[in-house]
Amino acid sequence: MTRILKVLNFVISISLSFLFSYILVRFNPEINDLEIVKDEYVLNLIGILMGLSIAVITFLFTTIEKIRANLLENKLYNGTIRDIEVNIRNLYKSIMKDTIAIFISFILLLVCILTKGIDFPILKVPIFVVFSKEELVLITKLSLLFITLSALFDIIVSLFGIITGFNKSSELER
Repeated sequence: MTRILKVLNFVISISLSFLFSYILVRFNPEINDLEIVKDEYVLNLIGILMGLSIAVITFLFTTIEKIRANLLENKLYNGTIRDIEVNIRNLYKSIMKDTIAIFISFILLLVCILTKGIDFPILKVPIFVVFSKEELVLITKLSLLFITLSALFDIIVSLFGIITGFNKSSELER
């Protein structure tokens, strides 16, 4: 059941991102003039955020090892130690998934940018009746940007969760 909820949450998040991007593109004709939707800018931004998330993972790995060392020294609070370790493990998995999401967004953005000038005759589908190819590219760029920012927000929340775990393990030391 929780797996179904996770998939549903994922689908809803992606759908909301595309819906919000569609609304921005459809009702703001000047959005194409904004610097943030230019190919170089958005590609650099997502690349920098991906590098930042990888740096956070390496920083957290050493912090997690310090937490584990503190927990192993304090054998008196086994229940608390187990809870802290489980929370840290879950937060670390969350950060890994978010970093993978940022990487996939980067790859999809790169594919979108490289293929936007190609005319695919086989893709003459009714979707282009609703909006043009340029609007589809803008919607895709904005959606991937929103997904990346959402993943970055989740990384920040996880980082604070791990810092809280580190503080709790330090309190056990006393």
